[in-house]
Amino acid sequence: MNINLKISDLSRILTGISVIAVLGGCASMTSDPALKSVLAKKDTVKVTERVENAKVAWLAHALLEPATRKYLVDVLAAEPIPKDWDVLDYSTAASMTGDLLAGSVNSGLGNALGATSLVVGLLAGDGSKAATSGYLLPANIDGTEITSAEQARTVAIANIKGKVQHLASNIEYGVSCVHDCNGFNPVYLFKVSTNRQQRFDYEPESFSITIRLDEFVAASNTKQLDSLAAGFPVAWRTIGHHGAMIEMRDKLKFDEQGELIILPARSQGLSVSVNGWDNHANTPFGRYVHRQLLDNTNHYMGNKTNSMFVYNGKVHYFTTNGYWNAFDRIIIN
Repeated sequence: MNINLKISDLSRILTGISVIAVLGGCASMTSDPALKSVLAKKDTVKVTERVENAKVAWLAHALLEPATRKYLVDVLAAEPIPKDWDVLDYSTAASMTGDLLAGSVNSGLGNALGATSLVVGLLAGDGSKAATSGYLLPANIDGTEITSAEQARTVAIANIKGKVQHLASNIEYGVSCVHDCNGFNPVYLFKVSTNRQQRFDYEPESFSITIRLDEFVAASNTKQLDSLAAGFPVAWRTIGHHGAMIEMRDKLKFDEQGELIILPARSQGLSVSVNGWDNHANTPFGRYVHRQLLDNTNHYMGNKTNSMFVYNGKVHYFTTNGYWNAFDRIIIN
């Protein structure tokens, strides 16, 4: 299938290239280490394997246009299913997904899958979502069977919190939880340890990590595609298109008692947030933090603001929402 690059997409890419060229010159003109780190050149490697690109792009499909999603379905539905998976549950469903989107929606198997909701779910929207995130889990993890959405959410938040502690040890920062420590919207404060050797040109004295993990649901209409993309049979996933958010902040604000200022949620269902600098994803240090926190095949997150998508310990540079290989460049610094 041939997907044409829109004039708007081409303009965005060319504008980005022009901005990078201009900012590259500006990087040598500023003395602010944070800004200099943002403006520094990003080194990338290109992923040329079509299926691998399609897997990453499918996980990020909320950022992509419907026609692009259709192409991803075609690619993934043609992939063989691992022998230890339930063939009836996954391979038949995957091939039928491709058939449904091709127009064969009246078959018995199509009806069994719920053709209408499946097509609507895959092709709804125009790719205008600003951000996406999610957490995927199998039916069993570390020998324990997951039997409910509540248990899945508990397992996922424990795994994420474990990543936070591992990160602190890895970068030699002290870390403490300062909000909702036993819940699903915790806030962590990191402070640099004494006698630590600097690794990056810019490293903050302190920064925060805010987590928002939404409720889980049993995988349904898209579980075969999610499974093919993630590499394991997905049984549970976060609800919605942005259910496993991680937010990093620097240049933090503290009150008179020296406590981190945490802003309340603006409306029901939203997480609390921390007021501070949010451009870390565009620094080598910030990208390293994101790689560490999302260093598995369960958790993914990306957004258009920073032109990135993070999954399985890799930061993918995001170009345009109208092209299937929009994530084929991996930033390595």
